[in-house]
Amino acid sequence: MRRALILAAALAAARPAFAGPARWDVCYLRRVPRANAAAYARKLASLLGPRVAARLRVVRERGSWGVVYRMRGGRDAAFALSRRHTLLLTRRELEAAVIVEDRPWETLPVEGAPAGRAPL
Repeated sequence: MRRALILAAALAAARPAFAGPARWDVCYLRRVPRANAAAYARKLASLLGPRVAARLRVVRERGSWGVVYRMRGGRDAAFALSRRHTLLLTRRELEAAVIVEDRPWETLPVEGAPAGRAPL
């Protein structure tokens, strides 16, 4: 029994090394209907510019929708970007940006294309 506990503790400690470094995205809106997320994404694209717009995704999570910038960056870089975007957005009375751990998001179908995963 004691060996099993020691082995379990060692594996738990080693798990992050196998998983690799965490990647982070910036989230602007969560848990809203699909139409609201799509409209908000268009508004964000016009406010934040074409470089950000190119990586914005309308994503589904647990049956509702949100808007994510696919940064796939380190935690500090994602946090710094979310702070800069929050300053721009809150001046226009929009929601603050937050960071979320990157995952294989399910994206909104575009112009009749089948639903898929957001590109890397």
